[in-house]
Amino acid sequence: MIQLVDLNPTIRPLYGNDCVAKVGKGHWSKLGNDSIQEIVMMPLSMSAAILSAQLIVTVADRVPNLDFMPSCQQAMTLTTASMKSCVRDERNARKVLARSWARFAPQEQMRCTEETKLDGTPSYVELLTCLQIAAEVRKLPARAKQ
Repeated sequence: MIQLVDLNPTIRPLYGNDCVAKVGKGHWSKLGNDSIQEIVMMPLSMSAAILSAQLIVTVADRVPNLDFMPSCQQAMTLTTASMKSCVRDERNARKVLARSWARFAPQEQMRCTEETKLDGTPSYVELLTCLQIAAEVRKLPARAKQ
């Protein structure tokens, strides 16, 4: 049984008929049709926030590891490219990315990485092309981007 600590609890709606009520410092209760569940909100320590921010920066500072083989297999079925030339192109694109990764904006790195993974055939060539286009767009005058 939950005892309300606050005489005027904060109530916030959730999905459907459910809602949550704040019943104390960091304690919330989920109020549903036939059930009441207590949810304990743990305060985020400053050190955890700092460590996770550094982790995000570290991950964004590296070229992602992509499994480009599905991309090469698809290219072989759609073009006259050989597996050997596709793998060579992918490895060369990864080398270029490793040298130039820091020059691209982090939001472009994340967007282009997610785009190349969307269809299940990630490609360093596609990632490099996306980043190069994004960098060129950034150089355009503001009125040309409209």
